[in-house]
Amino acid sequence: MASPSHGTTTSPSHKGTDPASRDLTKLRTLLLAPEQRQLENIQKKIDSLSIDEKSVGRILPNAIILRSQQDSQLAKSLSPIIEDSFSHSIQKSPQKIADAISPIMSPAIRKAILAALRGMVQSLNQTLEHSVSLKGLKWRVEAFRTGKPFAEIVLLHTLRFRVEQVFLIHRETGILLQHAAAEIESIQDEEVVSGMLTAIQDFVRDSFGGKQADVLESLRVGELTVWIEQGPQALLAGVIRGNPPQELHEVFQDALETIHVECSSTFDRFSGDVSAFDRARPDLEDCLQAQFQGNSSKPSFLLLTWLGLIGAGLVWWGGLAYMEHQRWAQFLKQIEQEPGIIVTSVSQDHGTSIVNGLRDPLSVEPAELARQAGLSPESIEFRFEPYFSTTPEFLELRALSLLQPPPSVKMTVENAHLLVSGKAPHDWVRRLENFSQTIPGLTKVVTEHLIDTDVERFDALRGKLEKTHIFFSKGSSHLSGPEAMDLNSLSQLIHQLDDSARNLNQLVRVEIRGQTSQDGSLETNRKLRLARASSVLQSLRLSGLTNTQVEAVGSKSDDSKEKTIDPDSSRRVLFRVKLIK
Repeated sequence: MASPSHGTTTSPSHKGTDPASRDLTKLRTLLLAPEQRQLENIQKKIDSLSIDEKSVGRILPNAIILRSQQDSQLAKSLSPIIEDSFSHSIQKSPQKIADAISPIMSPAIRKAILAALRGMVQSLNQTLEHSVSLKGLKWRVEAFRTGKPFAEIVLLHTLRFRVEQVFLIHRETGILLQHAAAEIESIQDEEVVSGMLTAIQDFVRDSFGGKQADVLESLRVGELTVWIEQGPQALLAGVIRGNPPQELHEVFQDALETIHVECSSTFDRFSGDVSAFDRARPDLEDCLQAQFQGNSSKPSFLLLTWLGLIGAGLVWWGGLAYMEHQRWAQFLKQIEQEPGIIVTSVSQDHGTSIVNGLRDPLSVEPAELARQAGLSPESIEFRFEPYFSTTPEFLELRALSLLQPPPSVKMTVENAHLLVSGKAPHDWVRRLENFSQTIPGLTKVVTEHLIDTDVERFDALRGKLEKTHIFFSKGSSHLSGPEAMDLNSLSQLIHQLDDSARNLNQLVRVEIRGQTSQDGSLETNRKLRLARASSVLQSLRLSGLTNTQVEAVGSKSDDSKEKTIDPDSSRRVLFRVKLIK
């Protein structure tokens, strides 16, 4: 619970004050309180005063406009800042600056380039026109004699008139306001020329008693004529070479009138600053006119001859270039279609054609293809990496190169199979056993239609020997005269058979089988069969058969085949051939 004493507490400021003072204080508070609060608010604003960008932004544009209308002090103050800002922008973002001024500069640049090209072409045409003619030769002699350039001599003889310089001079002060010249070299000290023209006018007026309105209209200095056109504020003076037509006065007058219209306010405010008259320069440049003599004479024979020779040379050169291009195109087409050659790129390097790609060693030489196309292989550099083509043509060529078959053998490739047909020796046939693993892209060697000539010869000799029979008389094992004589050829046959078997890397064994008829006992016939075989073997040994393995055997008496043989034909000796590996 609060203490009762708090409700009766008074402010210390009122201690010891009487009621009248308190009333006066209340009255003062009632009367001055609003003004006091306003003063306090103003003081707070002053204490917290800061720049308000929005307020400045609202008044700044109008302030700049008003200040710029008074004088140029604002422009002078802002110029360094704008220049630094522009320089910084160029360094930071040159592309943006280029894009911004491109719409303005590009047409002017194109116009200047076209004007320069037109002037150059016109000068070149005129020089060429007079260079190869008789008149041109005379002018060249004159140029050599006088030491002047040939172009200047041509200009002197063909020029009717040319406005070389135009001056715009302030009429009151004689100050040169603007100047234009046909050639930069012709520009002297324009200020001096302007001052001299003004002085000459004053001299003529003073010497001959002319009025102030009277003016000098023209004067002549050597080969040059000066025409002067008067205006209210300025005069236009044109320096002319040659004999100008009277119509040129109208050109000067029109230009001067245009300048007075466009620069009327500039004339009124003129105080010596001539930079304000830069806008008048295009009007002065329009006065820089020229006119040359037309060439009515026919072209000279020498000119036509030169032009004909040049034309023929161009046609000949163009024909050679076209033919060379056609040969090169035909060569590229042929080499790209050539089997075993893959062209990956074609380039040029200092006049040398470079062809890159892959080439099978068995393909045709690229240099030979170039010769066939009519090109010089020395002007072409071939950079081919080796590779093996798996086309049937090159598989067949590679097989022919490795196997070197005899002429009687034919080889073709179908579906990665090497088909071999014909006749070949046994040694060559054996080389085909594992040949498919030798060539990449070849999977199998087919020899169904290949005949081994050594096997064929062996079979023929074997069949001939096994068909040979030697007959004996009944009960006899002795060879008769004719049968003994046949043993020499039989021995040679066995020798050939043995050699043929050795060509097959095998050995041969010949069995001599004796046979008898059914007459006689079994034991007698057995002995007789062996005796007959032994008799033939002994005779063959005597005839020189030593290296071949030959043995005599007796046939069995119960052979079913022997029972069907005629008795006279069964008394014989047969031969059977066996191979020993």
